[in-house]
Amino acid sequence: MTDIAEAVRQTIRQIKGAELDKDAPLPDDAHLTEDLMFDSYDHVELMFELELRFEMPPGEVSLEEMAELRTVEDIIDFITKKTT
Repeated sequence: MTDIAEAVRQTIRQIKGAELDKDAPLPDDAHLTEDLMFDSYDHVELMFELELRFEMPPGEVSLEEMAELRTVEDIIDFITKKTT
C-alpha cells in the first residue's frame, strides 16, 4: 500500500471515527456515500484534511472535482495526480 493510500484511509477513519470498525479494511472500491455513510459535510472535511496533509493550497480541490470522487480509490488516484 502506498503512503498516499494509507494517508487517505487514515483521514477517512479520522473523520468517521467510531462509525467505522478500526480493524476492518477500507477496500479501494468502498463507496463514500453508500458504504462509509459520508454526507456532504464529511466530503468537504475530507478534502480539507487531505489538502492540509499533502500541503496543497487551500481550495486546490474544486467542488466539481470533489463531486466526482465516489470511492476510496477515486480519492487515492486524485491525490496521487495532484501531488506528483
